[in-house]
Amino acid sequence: SNHFHLVIRTSAIPLWRGMHTIQNRFSRGFNRRNRRTGSLWQSRYKSRFVNDQTYLAAIRAGIDLDCSEIDSPWHPFDFPNDMPLEVDADSEYVDALGRSTGLERPALEAAQFIKLVCEIADFDPDQLASRVRDRQTAAMRRVVVTLGVERWEQKGAALAEVLNKNPDVVSWWVGEGIRRRLNDSDFAADLDRLDAQLSSALIQSQS
Repeated sequence: SNHFHLVIRTSAIPLWRGMHTIQNRFSRGFNRRNRRTGSLWQSRYKSRFVNDQTYLAAIRAGIDLDCSEIDSPWHPFDFPNDMPLEVDADSEYVDALGRSTGLERPALEAAQFIKLVCEIADFDPDQLASRVRDRQTAAMRRVVVTLGVERWEQKGAALAEVLNKNPDVVSWWVGEGIRRRLNDSDFAADLDRLDAQLSSALIQSQS
């Protein structure tokens, strides 16, 4: 098959970013294993907003049946339904048309993004680019790059250039930041706070 179906609950991280990662990583690996080139997927992903529990149940059933009919090695009954899906009517990230109702995040150059985040956090941006490795600086580096890549559409390579760091190092910081966000509620709260403050500051400057 050249397509797949997913039921996804969106969050502060844009849907397109996750889909881009899934499709690119899978297609690169598939092409490498099968010594092929070119596009793998039928087309760009399509999304549909679901705001009704009955509709969600119908979509879930349709996906399960689709897996059964294409001779999939997995069967829906192989996965116990221990985490039932429910519509979140109070989601702050999408409206009835599937549009984001979250924070406004204007496009920023990497240097401007770093400068503004450091101003809000009262942190010296030059220290981020320095060779200092104390705990506070390391934590701030993870916060800045994780916030930038996950929520503000910053490119890791562009952040690395501004910070005068190897792009692989910045990618590692982002990975560490994501793991911290998932496992450390204080770190996640710091990300949310800076995200909201940066968005608010930019909106005020444009009004």
